[in-house]
Amino acid sequence: MLTLQWSREASEGDLSHRFSFTFAEPLSAPVLAPICMRLLAHLTLDQLPDAALTEVLTSLNSAWMFYQPVRAEFQETARIRKGKGKVVRRYNRPTYAIEE
Repeated sequence: MLTLQWSREASEGDLSHRFSFTFAEPLSAPVLAPICMRLLAHLTLDQLPDAALTEVLTSLNSAWMFYQPVRAEFQETARIRKGKGKVVRRYNRPTYAIEE
């Protein structure tokens, strides 16, 4: 398990953070890389001023929406269904004369 804890002064008091991760696989560079990126994101977010948080949350929301998996019911309705058609009656379009 990897656990990091830090605190800093904020505009309304002290912020304390605790980042913990339990590894499902033995520790290796490919396993550790995404965890380090998440930790870096936490540390960067902690250093941003309060005025930047609205913009950051908007960007995070956009990323969250973009990377959501497609739901099964949407995939079901998007499938094209083929079937045999049947002509029930014929329709002849009327002709119109164009006069100048």
